[in-house]
Amino acid sequence: MSNGADGGTYCNADAAAPVVSVIVPVYNVARTLDRCVNSILHQTYQHLEIILIDDGSTDGSSRLCDALDARDPRIKVIHQRNQGLSAARNVGVDHAHGVFVCFVDSDDWLMPEYVGSMVDAAVRYQADMVICGYSNVSMSGNTSQSLPYGGVCNGREYLNHADIINSVYTVAWNRLYRIDLCRTVRFPDNLLYEDRYTFFRFFHEANIVVGLGKSLYCYDNNPDGITHAINDVRKLDLAQVYLTEIRFYLDHGYDSILRGYANTLTELFLKLIGTVYRQRKEESREAYPQRVNWLLAELDDLLPRIRPYISSCIAAYCALLCRHVKVYMAFAGLRYRWRGHMDPLFRLLHRAKAWVVKHIVRPLRNMSH
Repeated sequence: MSNGADGGTYCNADAAAPVVSVIVPVYNVARTLDRCVNSILHQTYQHLEIILIDDGSTDGSSRLCDALDARDPRIKVIHQRNQGLSAARNVGVDHAHGVFVCFVDSDDWLMPEYVGSMVDAAVRYQADMVICGYSNVSMSGNTSQSLPYGGVCNGREYLNHADIINSVYTVAWNRLYRIDLCRTVRFPDNLLYEDRYTFFRFFHEANIVVGLGKSLYCYDNNPDGITHAINDVRKLDLAQVYLTEIRFYLDHGYDSILRGYANTLTELFLKLIGTVYRQRKEESREAYPQRVNWLLAELDDLLPRIRPYISSCIAAYCALLCRHVKVYMAFAGLRYRWRGHMDPLFRLLHRAKAWVVKHIVRPLRNMSH
């Protein structure tokens, strides 16, 4: 592992400079789209292909995309029926001709040197992925910054250093990808939290990752934005994404990050299930059995496999169990309110409680004798 990525001057803007495909999914963002695209057009690095994916907008964003297309020959627009953020990004990658790709959310904007600094680092270190810091801008105008680890290392090395990977926000924006990486790692269809789903896969596939200690991406922390417009029913997607992520780490031997998860694994399962449990819409209740059965099967397989990681944190057992018992008792009191609909979920919770008692409480009790 080596240091030295400083986000310095960008590559010479000549005919040999690599083209960067900037992919912007667009859905009902007429208020912010112009600001976003203007920040891309005014990059100091000009070798750009700007791809706007109109994902079935109904607020005038489609017409605005066409107007922007007429303004600059580097812009091209793809109109499609609404398919979601993942599909829009994948379509953008399929139509990209650049050496590198970056994704920009349509309510965010870029600092002028964003692309240039990222390309310079990618070329200098022959990187597959470059990550920069970002500014979190609230509706009131307050700004906070988040910076990644400022160094150069292998992507798998990133994943196996918990202190380093924890400095990286689980998003697809604020980074530059070599296009082959985006063709290898695809965003999942019909699943929210797509950034989390692809986050660890990008690192796993990247030979060289560079972290820039500069904040170059501006994230509009708007509660009405894409990332906040989440149907409560689909919070089950988060459970699926986390379980898929944990299985990936287990299958590929990422011990360090799993040990970092040890304090939160059990709490995480229950918290996610509890979030869904509290939803009271009719369609939510009808969706429980199929999704809960999937969770049951995953937990049956994963819980024994994560035991060695949890077993290394004796001090965490009590906290996890206490939280578990509180949630368990609260759910038990509500069981009869939604009898029938909630039985599959209650069985899952009861099974988790039984597992904790069998594999944690009893072994600890035996150790004390």
